[in-house]
Amino acid sequence: MKTRSLATRLSLLLSATVIVIFSLSGIALYHSLTTQIGVRDDAALLTRIDQIRTLLRDEDALTLIQQKPRLFANMLGNTESLLVLRVPGQPPLIVVNPGQRPVPAITPVPADQPLALSSVHHLAAADGTPFISAAALAPTRDGNGQIEIITGRLMSDRTQTLNGYRDQIILASALAALLVAAISIWLVRRALTPLRRLAAQADAIDVRHLSQRMPEQAAVELQPLVAAFNQMLSRLELGYQQLSQVSADMAHDLRTPISTLIGQTEVALSQKRSVAIIRRCSDPITRSWNGWRR
Repeated sequence: MKTRSLATRLSLLLSATVIVIFSLSGIALYHSLTTQIGVRDDAALLTRIDQIRTLLRDEDALTLIQQKPRLFANMLGNTESLLVLRVPGQPPLIVVNPGQRPVPAITPVPADQPLALSSVHHLAAADGTPFISAAALAPTRDGNGQIEIITGRLMSDRTQTLNGYRDQIILASALAALLVAAISIWLVRRALTPLRRLAAQADAIDVRHLSQRMPEQAAVELQPLVAAFNQMLSRLELGYQQLSQVSADMAHDLRTPISTLIGQTEVALSQKRSVAIIRRCSDPITRSWNGWRR
């Protein structure tokens, strides 16, 4: 299995770090935007109910509903909105429901209570699109009864906005990762230049150049490595010198006995000798050889 280079591993590590940071930042921003848009939409829905409440309280409710039904439709301002006005327990007086969505069964806020963000109900349509709704009771001007206001809105535009924002986050994270990967490769290779220079200098040292040392003017992180390498070279040089001296001493010690053996052998071979004489002449050679072996 091929081992990845240090530059490759550092580049991958930096790229992964950037992806994680961008992803976490994007997720945080996405949730923050989702919350802010949700609060804005909930507040807009409650404002609409408040406006209808005020209108019904200041005008003749039944006459207004019968004579100006389009007024309430125009107040919605969105084909994905829903509005139902009815006397509690009776058929609706007006229904504005372009999308033909089911009217949510929710408990209305009493007429004497103010509306709050907690009054908004969050549901989901059949396709999973968020649907917000709220209901409240409004007193009439004559004070003879109350009218129930039910309104809601399908959050298709918000879903599209958030989906687009999510896609932008993913694209930005991917592009940032590629950019940082390219930059990090260049930076890491540039940062490792002193290490490659040291490797080249170390490769130039052999038996003939054991006295050569690595330059100590290296990066702070590499100084311990340079110092340890130079100490190793010093020990190798000392050991090599000692080994050379031992070899020289051995050569000097062996020169005289070998010369003697050569001389005795030449004398023995230069004349005709009997076996006994040759054996007697070979005894010193044998003793010398056995002595060297010991």
